[in-house]
Amino acid sequence: MFNFIKKVNFIFGKKDRQGLFFIFLFSLFVSFVELFAISLIMPFVAIVNDSNYIFNNKILLFIYNLFNFKVPTHFTVFVGICLILFYCFRAIILMLYTYVTSRFTEGRYSEISQNIFKKLLHLSYVDFTNIKESDISKSIINEAHNICVSINNFLTIVVELMITVCIYVFMLYVDFKLTIFITLMLFVAVFVLLKIVSPRLKKYGKHREENQKQFFDTIYHVFNNYKMFKISTIKQHVIKENFKNASNIFRKSTTRMQFLNNMPRIFLETIMFLVLISIALFIVLDDGANLSERLHILSFMLLGMYRMVPSTNRILNSYGYIAYHHRAVDVIYEIYNMKQENFKNNGIDFKNEIRLNNLSFSYDNHHAALKNINLSIKKGSKIAIVGPSGSGKSTMIDIIMGLIVPSKNTLFVDGVGVDESNLISWRNKIAYVPQGIYLFDASIAENIYFGNNRDDDKIVDVLKKVCLYDFVMGLKDGVETNVGSNGVKLSGGQRQRIAIARTLYNDYDILILDEATSALDEKTEKTIMHEILSHNKDQTIIIVTHRLSSIKDCDYIYEVKNGLLSQI
Repeated sequence: MFNFIKKVNFIFGKKDRQGLFFIFLFSLFVSFVELFAISLIMPFVAIVNDSNYIFNNKILLFIYNLFNFKVPTHFTVFVGICLILFYCFRAIILMLYTYVTSRFTEGRYSEISQNIFKKLLHLSYVDFTNIKESDISKSIINEAHNICVSINNFLTIVVELMITVCIYVFMLYVDFKLTIFITLMLFVAVFVLLKIVSPRLKKYGKHREENQKQFFDTIYHVFNNYKMFKISTIKQHVIKENFKNASNIFRKSTTRMQFLNNMPRIFLETIMFLVLISIALFIVLDDGANLSERLHILSFMLLGMYRMVPSTNRILNSYGYIAYHHRAVDVIYEIYNMKQENFKNNGIDFKNEIRLNNLSFSYDNHHAALKNINLSIKKGSKIAIVGPSGSGKSTMIDIIMGLIVPSKNTLFVDGVGVDESNLISWRNKIAYVPQGIYLFDASIAENIYFGNNRDDDKIVDVLKKVCLYDFVMGLKDGVETNVGSNGVKLSGGQRQRIAIARTLYNDYDILILDEATSALDEKTEKTIMHEILSHNKDQTIIIVTHRLSSIKDCDYIYEVKNGLLSQI
């Protein structure tokens, strides 16, 4: 539990901790209200049973005389009405407390989800590539929710613990020995329950987290490779079995968790019944006891336990939920501790040259992806980079774009080294179109001007440059046609052309096309490349490709092979 509190405290910001402190104070107030509610029952039962109790109790007698009552029955009715009003007030307070805690925890879900999203966006590119995409979705959607469930249960523990302590202290005041006897019985019961339940809940919680990973993995792989699974019944069978196994294990873990979480209620109710029967028998067998007084004490103990046992049960249940979802806190804590990019945005000008100087790079400090690369790219030049898969082309492009932060004195722009002080400014000068492009579930126009002000003339211009104008204008809704999720309503070549149009819409200093025309036929590719290369004379263009026919108009062609660069 202390480890949970430590990690949640780290995840929470200053404002969150202030909110938690307010809820703590509110919890304290609620616990006193609950204590007062229970303490009012015993005198009311006493005066209903015997009106002379009014005159034997100093507080009741003071109120009786203060309001100048003449008949005890009228006073009993008055106390009953006050009790009803107080319990209505108690209900309002409890509803308000529930609303405040629910709003707080759900607000944290939104905030934690956003923080996870931001922290993942600010990871280094290399660190990000080591994370499964399905794990990202699981963390943002699922684990963020689970940690909020854990926080809500922690708040339940706090308020119920306060209520239990307050009632317990009052019970000690009423009858010390009897309360100690009840305490020992409950302590043994709770100790046994924690020893049996807690380790198992943690184990099933770990199973839950592992199998939800497989859930998200399966969903991601299937629906991102829908065609392949659609045509292959063998692959469908395998993936269905994997999903079924993960689903069954998840179901078993959840069923066992629910069973274990219901054990405390059944066990504690049985213990409470045994304790009350024992107390009643003790009173009956004790010849010297004042039966009327003992019945009053028994009534209060009954009320105290009636409120304490459910509180204890809720504490154990909440602890069980925290134990079951402990991996959610661990996962988010790990994300919050991931090293973030913290670059400055000092300006950097690009007017003359990009230069790679003796650049070598290795991902694992063993195998060199790039070896002693020297390259000069003049502003406005059009260069092509070719080479087999795994040769180091993508790594070199990632370094030029600043996705992989180069070592000092290896990447220069107009003689200025690109480093953490100016990397953001440098990245903002580059437009990148990969082979595996992504389109938003929006209109063609929205996909083109994404993140910028809309200019219809400019949209028409870039559509013409990518040879898509006639096709788009022939559609019923024109540029307002929805492309579907990731452009599913378009062909591969049309998707690539819209992605290129998106980059041409903005006047970036540098355009990098990484196999960006691989889905186009040769004729369309030549037309588009001619448009791009001839009408963007001030723009520096870097083309990465396997297809030599598309780079004939480039100023320079370079080959990367086994991490080495040579000009063709």
